[in-house]
Parts: sequence; C-alpha cells; structure tokens
Amino acid sequence: MAPSILHTAVSETTFRNELNNGNLQGDLMTLLLRDGRPWTAGAWATTLLGVAMLAGCGGTQSDTSDSTQPGVTAQAQAAGGTVSGMSDTWVLLNDIKYNKTSAQVLDDDGLPVSASALQLGMQIDVQAAQVDTVRAVASATNIAFGASVEGLVDSVDAAAGQLVVLGQTFQVSDGTVFANGLANGLADVAAGNFAKVQGVLDAKTGLTAASRVEVKKSVRQLRLRGVTSELDAAAKTVKIGGQVVNFASAKVGISLADGQVVRSLLETEKVNGQLVAKQIGADRRFVADGEAVDVSASVDEVTSATSFKVLGLAVDASNATLTNGAALKVGARAEVKGALSGGKLVATSVNVKQSGKANAAELQGALAALNAAKRTFTLKDVAVSFSDKTTFVGGTAADLANGVNVNAKGKLASSGTQLKAETIEIVAN
Repeated sequence: MAPSILHTAVSETTFRNELNNGNLQGDLMTLLLRDGRPWTAGAWATTLLGVAMLAGCGGTQSDTSDSTQPGVTAQAQAAGGTVSGMSDTWVLLNDIKYNKTSAQVLDDDGLPVSASALQLGMQIDVQAAQVDTVRAVASATNIAFGASVEGLVDSVDAAAGQLVVLGQTFQVSDGTVFANGLANGLADVAAGNFAKVQGVLDAKTGLTAASRVEVKKSVRQLRLRGVTSELDAAAKTVKIGGQVVNFASAKVGISLADGQVVRSLLETEKVNGQLVAKQIGADRRFVADGEAVDVSASVDEVTSATSFKVLGLAVDASNATLTNGAALKVGARAEVKGALSGGKLVATSVNVKQSGKANAAELQGALAALNAAKRTFTLKDVAVSFSDKTTFVGGTAADLANGVNVNAKGKLASSGTQLKAETIEIVAN
C-alpha cells in the first residue's frame, strides 16, 4: 500500500493538489470509517489529530486569517476542557471560539451527531488546523464529547456540594451547569436517579470537579471513567475508581495496569456484586508519535513542574520554556507546544494560563420564553436573567422580544441553573 499523505510531510501546494485530485478524501474515509461505520472513540482518537492537522488546511476558513498574519498559527491544535459558551455557529473553549459548522461531532460512543448536541458545561475535545490567537477564533475539524460517569446516583451531600455516581465522587461548584429540569441545582438530584455527569478528574485523589449534571429517566448502559487499581489478571477484575469491574467478556483495547485513567462501558446490571464491562479503553488520545502539536487543555495530573498530564498525555517539560509554572495544578489550563516521542509529549514550551472565572459564560442566539416582568428568558436552553445592573449594547431591555438575537455574557448562578447577564448585546440579524 502506498504511503498515505496523512503520514508524510508535504507542502501546502502538494496538499492542495492531493485534495483537488481526490486523494486526501480517500485517506480521510479510510481513517474515519471501518466496515461502513464510524470508528469507536478509541480508534478515532489515535488517528484523529493526524486527520485534523491536514484536513482543515485544504478548505476555506471563514473565521480565521491567513496563517502568514500575526497571531495565526498553522500548527495543528488539540484542545480540551469545559464548554463555557455557545451559539448556532461556534462553541467557546479555553477562550477560543471554534466554528463548529463544518466540524464532525462525535458522541460518547464515537458516533457522529449534530453539533446542536453540544451544551454548556460539557467536556469536549477539539481539533483545529489553525488558530487565530489575535481574534481568538478557529475552525474546528473534529469535536468529541463524553460523560465522565453515567449511572445510578449513590448519594447526595448538599452541604458538602457533592454527589456520588457509580462510586465516583463529584464536587459541585459555582461553575457546575445543571441541565433543564434541575431548577434547584443539586437539591433536585436524589439517590436512585440516573445521572450523567461530566467534569475534570484529579487522577491522584479520584475526585472529579463536576462541570455538567443531567438527570435521566433511564440509561441503556453505564459509563465509568476513573483510575485503575487492584488489577487481577487471573480473575479478570480491576477496580475503576474504587468499583470492582469484571472484564472477562469485555472488549479491552489496552494493556491494563494499575494507575491508568480509563473509560469503560458497562452492563446495567451487576453480576455477583461486580460491574460487568462491555468495553474498556484508554482515556482519549489525540497525538501519534512524531506529530507536532499545540495542546491547550486542563491539566489532569501533576507529578512535578516538568512532569504532568494533559488530555491523558504525559508531558515531559524538562527542556521546555516554562511560563507561569507556579500556577501548575490539576484543573489549570496549560498550553503545551511540542511533539510526541516514545509515548510522551516532549514540550518545547509550556504556558500555564491564569484561571479565569470558573462560572463565566457566554451565549448567543434567538431568545425565547421572555418574561419581561421577571426579567428572564431562555437562550440555548439556558435560563438567563437581567437586572438594572445589566449593560445593554445595541439597544435596551425594551428591545427584547422572543426571536430577537442577543449575545449574553455573565456568570452562572450558584445553583448552576441560570446565567446572570452582565451584558446583553442586541445582535443584528
């Protein structure tokens, strides 16, 4: 088989010629499809960045400048974290607005879904071929999302702001988004509910900072993400986040060992007191050996200032230029430039970003369910409130009406169920 263009260093001219001749399209189809079906998350993750690095370069990027302009990088970017804003056309992640209109969006199972499935507070991973850091925009080529845990709620501790799902403890904060139907936030979640919870896992403590909580009537299968321990190869069992999981009949995509962060798909019923795995795979990875990349994501685990993890990747920053290293901690956002070598992301530079307001959010679209008396409306399925302190741009509160396009910025209420607007811009249609 001839070498794929996706695994060969090529010039932009060569790339465009290959694209125009239809050769690149074949490579993309080979990588993204298997037996006529989209790959699962595991298979997709190991090749996706290679696709994204070139796929985004061939088309017109309506929301990014030419890569020769100041502030624009043509290096592929893998970004991960919490959705802090959205509109019909973009999703806000790590202060960058990624145009999602041409992106392939994959769900928990690695299957393509509509971009409308993306919601505030979700944990997502994004690939983009070039980023305009001056205007803070980019065109996403691929977006994936997935729950940390999906299953029965074991307990809720409202005073401590915690809930336990499938044995995994989630810490709720002002930055936690509660989905529709949970008007009182954590107070509306009870033991015995089926919940889907997303967040940032601290691999050392096993505690997950919850970013989005949904309650469901039922689930077809359980999902569990956590750290492995007490692997028993003979008995075919392993603890994931403290839960004993039997993987005797499971499809295991990795060589299991203690201390790994894994994602597992489970049967809904226990057998002999054990959870039964259908699939177990490594946490998402976006980079193949030898590929250069610019990663912007939350820090998963910290061993030292020069040894930590982002997007499940071990980072070797021993020879990197380190900026704001004192702020390095689990949950902090790090921008890491480098290349993967021997399974590690060998960094040339690391910039730890100062944490912004965890509960800051931005929404744009056509407002609905306006209640002028209560000064509330909904926007992108999120309740929004405004007051005399809200600054209006392009109009006044009197111009608000159902169907009017607005951009609302503010902070999430402590319940996580409402955006308190600090500014509302009337957006021309």
